[in-house]
Amino acid sequence: ANQQAEQYRADIRTLAALTVKKNTLWCVTATLCMALCVALYCAGRLGLHGPSPPAWIMGLWLTNNAAAFGFMALCIFLALHASFRAQAASTQLLTRKTRVPVPTLRQLDEARRFASEFEQQSWGDIFRIP
Repeated sequence: ANQQAEQYRADIRTLAALTVKKNTLWCVTATLCMALCVALYCAGRLGLHGPSPPAWIMGLWLTNNAAAFGFMALCIFLALHASFRAQAASTQLLTRKTRVPVPTLRQLDEARRFASEFEQQSWGDIFRIP
């Protein structure tokens, strides 16, 4: 029972760590995309080495760039929230649901042996090689 409880606890820890690691990768990716959005936005316009595109295309492009920045910020927020929630759920499951089983008094009585039981064994059982 103890080994099974420890296996459950290890599974919970593994699943939580998997979720945290996956969401950490989402955070890193979204942060890099946000940095790219800022770099493109700070350039001011497209076509730095050629003619500038029409103003209506630049308006659409800047709006989409700002929307992408906002979605990346939302992605970071949700990934952090999911990571923290996975850790909290893991802690709750480990402390409240999958506790290490404590044997009852009856189970302890059934598991113990008395010296008189040793004396009642056969000689082959007494002198056996462990």
